[in-house]
Amino acid sequence: MSATPALPAIPAPRTTQVNRFLHVNHNCTSIPASRTLYTTLFGLREVMYSESKDADGSLMDMPGILDSAVSFLYDRRGARRSPSLELVEWGARPGLTPHRYEQPNEVGMQAISYTVPSFAALRTALAGEGLATGSVTFGDTTGLLFTDPDGVAVEVYEDSASAHARSRHLRLTVSDLDRSRGWYEAIGLVASSTAQHSVVWSAPGAATVAGTVRTARMQIPGDDSYWIELTQWLDPASHGTPKPGAADQGLFRMAIGVEDTRESRAALIAAGWPYVGEPKCHVLKNTPLPDLWITFTKDPDGITVELVQRPVSTYASAG
Repeated sequence: MSATPALPAIPAPRTTQVNRFLHVNHNCTSIPASRTLYTTLFGLREVMYSESKDADGSLMDMPGILDSAVSFLYDRRGARRSPSLELVEWGARPGLTPHRYEQPNEVGMQAISYTVPSFAALRTALAGEGLATGSVTFGDTTGLLFTDPDGVAVEVYEDSASAHARSRHLRLTVSDLDRSRGWYEAIGLVASSTAQHSVVWSAPGAATVAGTVRTARMQIPGDDSYWIELTQWLDPASHGTPKPGAADQGLFRMAIGVEDTRESRAALIAAGWPYVGEPKCHVLKNTPLPDLWITFTKDPDGITVELVQRPVSTYASAG
């Protein structure tokens, strides 16, 4: 039998430094339908919209010519203070690939999360959209749980002190929490908390999954307004691999800002991380954004992370 290839070493903390959560990608069946849903439930606002019928697929590490539309939805804090939900509707090239996670302990981008001022108001809004409500409990914290029409799990927590809904976190199911935490520290995030919890995940229309998890809350240094919640299921154990295709339905990648994409790539490669693509210039037509230098990398489980050149000085002017 051949030996199992050794896993690459995790780079040292702050091998590069991310500066802002930019967006979470959601590949949807219909932008108009998804936009209406998220604006109705959470008061999100479309700040940018772009269409392309002849995009070079290599810019997104995809083959051929791409046909797509993109909508960026932000909460009431606006584009300068909150990450967006990036809705992508794929045309015939390449077309949307149906792919849904069936269990919360499958490795990958499992859920997005929001806070709302009132559970009662949200339940009424969900009923109006024809969506059933479940629940999710981590330790002593319980939230509402629903699944959108594209199969994306949405966790919602009540914050009566806030006047409006806010984006809260992105949940990643990982196979090895320590290894994943080390990698996200390598790109400049910090762990603001770690814990082991009991969990009960009751998604509408699915069997309840109860067990134990370890979590780490990874945030931009000094900014606790949004975070990545790394989650390793211990019992039942995390299993599987992330969605492989950039046009797979639901959540696929996240985008995080860096000062210089090429410098970040060089630093990660010099530290021995092999999964970093060549930076490329990406143009979002009909938006106020400047040309964006982006590169794609993979975390230890193969979850796609997009590093976008957005110097801190550009945020105030470009949103």
